[in-house]
Amino acid sequence: PPELAGTFTFSEADKKLVMRLTPEDTSFLQDVQIETAEFFPEEWGILNHFPQPETAVEDGTITLRHPRGDIAIDKLEKLKGLLTFKNKQGIYHGYALTAQPENSKQGAAAPVTSDGSKQAQNEPSPAKAKPEISSFTTALFFAFLGGLILNLMPCVFPIISMKALSLAKLSGKEKREARLHGLSYTAGVIASFIVVGMMLVFLKTAGSSIGWGFQLQNPVVVAALAYILFLVGLNLMGFFEIGMGLGNIGSQFTNKHSMAGSFFTGTLATVVATPCMAPFMAAALGYALVQSAGVALSVFIALGFGLAFPYLLLCYIPAAQKLLPRPGAWMKTFKQFLAFPMFAFSIWLVSILAQQAGPEGVFLTLLGMLFLSMAVWLTHFKKPLCNCGIMSRTPLLICLALPLMSLMAVAQIPTAGAAPLAEGSFGETYSPAKLAALLESQDPVFVEMTAAWCITCKVNHRLAIDIESTHKA
Repeated sequence: PPELAGTFTFSEADKKLVMRLTPEDTSFLQDVQIETAEFFPEEWGILNHFPQPETAVEDGTITLRHPRGDIAIDKLEKLKGLLTFKNKQGIYHGYALTAQPENSKQGAAAPVTSDGSKQAQNEPSPAKAKPEISSFTTALFFAFLGGLILNLMPCVFPIISMKALSLAKLSGKEKREARLHGLSYTAGVIASFIVVGMMLVFLKTAGSSIGWGFQLQNPVVVAALAYILFLVGLNLMGFFEIGMGLGNIGSQFTNKHSMAGSFFTGTLATVVATPCMAPFMAAALGYALVQSAGVALSVFIALGFGLAFPYLLLCYIPAAQKLLPRPGAWMKTFKQFLAFPMFAFSIWLVSILAQQAGPEGVFLTLLGMLFLSMAVWLTHFKKPLCNCGIMSRTPLLICLALPLMSLMAVAQIPTAGAAPLAEGSFGETYSPAKLAALLESQDPVFVEMTAAWCITCKVNHRLAIDIESTHKA
């Protein structure tokens, strides 16, 4: 939005933020529907945005009276934000402006001109920058805390358990080996969060309306992740072993000599953590997605470090490793048991696919799993299946190629829209037109934002929204 030139001040009266805005050029006020004027501060917590502000225009000065939020108005040394309004043709306009406290020496005598000639008067001093620094450090803290909590989520815990198994195999004489594993795992987690963060920043810069978990809105990504976790489960069961690459996620996962395995474990932990968004993380991500690229990536790095921190701590503090059980035959049994959460997660992803791509998408994905199983079966044959001249690896390559064809076919299926609500359920199906009509009244409107893959959304719906007390409210 363009910068509005003029003199802008703010104060507090009767628990309301009072803004007096006197633009240099008052001609545009003749075309303003003043009752539609609103002010949106850049900083959260200054206003209570639910009530409409009281508005008035007199002698070229716009006065806005808005119920204040949690932040103390008298502590603010400046107020940056956006003034919006409709003109008489019903078209919205917006201007950026910076207001000063009414009782300050700068106050009404410190206009901000459109050519920036007095911009220096509004440059933040170190004291003025404190709220922004505080918000940034708070976001980093909650991102780190959210990453820690993720380790306990059902999506991530089995993968962390596999890494703990590999650590339990290392003796006290292999401290350097353990630390390298910890660093490799941490690098995999943080690198993956950086990649996701960069994709989010890039797509938002390009104008896309996306948020965290956007990749799981794509049926191909959901199906591919279901394949990966299905293969991980087969690998943990001991049906096959792959010595290099992504296959290290399985039994080679626990191979103490494979740093690549630790790195890819961190990558997988990041991918499967997406549906288990903790509330602490949601706050930090919400902050990150409206900040600059550097701030956003810092939050993502803090989030990744929180996810990797417990395992890194075990690797670097030998005393903490004493909390792990001693190696033994139980490890093989436990490793096989960990296959079942992987299968369960894969089944859950297929159920999400049913909502995105319908029965056809589910059929194609299960068909791909059939061919993956057949490829695993073929790895047990050391000799050609027959003497008909067919290369021994040809059937295996065909079985590995067919799931890729299934993914390509899933990509061609139109993504399903919002599913209609079951008869007698709480609420009604969302539509922009319905919401616009409801907002014309003075009654509160509750919109439940959700996603098929969002475990936190499902828990919130079951425990806090679709219950009798909320129905009555």
